[in-house]
Amino acid sequence: MIHARGLTKLYRGAEQPALAGIDFDVAAGSVFGLLGPNGAGKTTLMSLLTGILRADAGRLTVAGAELPAQIDALRPLLGFAPQELAFYPALSVDENLRLFAKLTPGADAASRAAAIATADLGAHLQRRAETLSGGLKRRLNFAIALLGRPRLLLLDEPTAGVDPQSRNFLLERVAALRASGVTVLYSSHYLEEIERICDAALLLDRGRVVMHGDIGTLRGAHARIEDAFLQLTERTLRD
Repeated sequence: MIHARGLTKLYRGAEQPALAGIDFDVAAGSVFGLLGPNGAGKTTLMSLLTGILRADAGRLTVAGAELPAQIDALRPLLGFAPQELAFYPALSVDENLRLFAKLTPGADAASRAAAIATADLGAHLQRRAETLSGGLKRRLNFAIALLGRPRLLLLDEPTAGVDPQSRNFLLERVAALRASGVTVLYSSHYLEEIERICDAALLLDRGRVVMHGDIGTLRGAHARIEDAFLQLTERTLRD
């Protein structure tokens, strides 16, 4: 589904690249984890995959589309839930979903109903988004990403700041999407989530690939993936 070779991105004025020639592959129909400390390059990679940014060098193909040249062909297949909540607080849940459905290629009444059901928002449609709990806001963010029935779903910290019940709910929904054939790229700082739902993962640090492979490979001889993560990226605090 995703193939990257030599992917490089250097921001103007930066001393080192955000991505420094990384290679990785994501199999279709899998949940693929994206790991790394703050500043590792995770958000930059998400931005390249969505066409928000252009790489300075390297090759990136997604579902057979060459990026960024063929991003328009990819957009109907792509759903993205950014880390920052991306909806209008003053609108109701239903109004937000109807508005974003108009902006999403392939979205229709049936796909909107499916997104509402998947995120279990039926009882909250008339509530203003700004009145929702943290967990419900994350579920609305998630539902908007599902509006076009994407084949590739990019989730950037989808459970940040939610309670354990909401986190469990979202993880179960991601697993169900994989079972239906959706490919999910899942970025998270919660390493137990990566162990629970991901088939494979990419570990970045300072723009470089530290490890790339299935979860067992990442864990190595450690009992927990968190222990491997700290060993591979060191314990130095990241800004």
